[in-house]
Amino acid sequence: TSSTSKPISSSIKVKVAPNNPEYDPVVVAFPRGVPSSIADDGNNATPPTFTYSKLKESSSRGRRIKGEDDHCTYSASAGRGHDGRLSKTYVCIFDKKKNTLKLVPSAEKGTVFALDQSVKEYSPAVANENSIMGGQDSNISASDRVKMLVDSFGSKKKQKVMDSRAANKVNVHSVVGGGNF
Repeated sequence: TSSTSKPISSSIKVKVAPNNPEYDPVVVAFPRGVPSSIADDGNNATPPTFTYSKLKESSSRGRRIKGEDDHCTYSASAGRGHDGRLSKTYVCIFDKKKNTLKLVPSAEKGTVFALDQSVKEYSPAVANENSIMGGQDSNISASDRVKMLVDSFGSKKKQKVMDSRAANKVNVHSVVGGGNF
């Protein structure tokens, strides 16, 4: 004989809080991982502090979140607010003593702010796009960059295609009767 036990079930009352833009919680996500100051209680690190503000003082749309802790800065913005999806985001609060679940709508009509993280004392070895080309100016056109890339890494067939494309290019200044282009 096998003993099967029935799962214990209980009823839970669900309450839905009305919208209150002044007090609705802001939902954030940490795509690069939760900061150690939040995730680990034993490290005595100061948790990040955040500010929540308008993108522009004159506009009622769009919000910005900025924060920092001892090592990193965090930022996110939502320019349009609600994007028209039918799904909404709620924060659920379960009260074990009363056996109730309270659903609180999140701020900005359910927008989840994905926080960009940057390390304060980190300076990249490649400071900007100009340094990528070995310190040369960034006056190289997109087609020239593709040509350089194909010359370095492309197959023989792709290199022939690029050479043919360059040979078929018309020099506007050598066209008779072209005027000033």
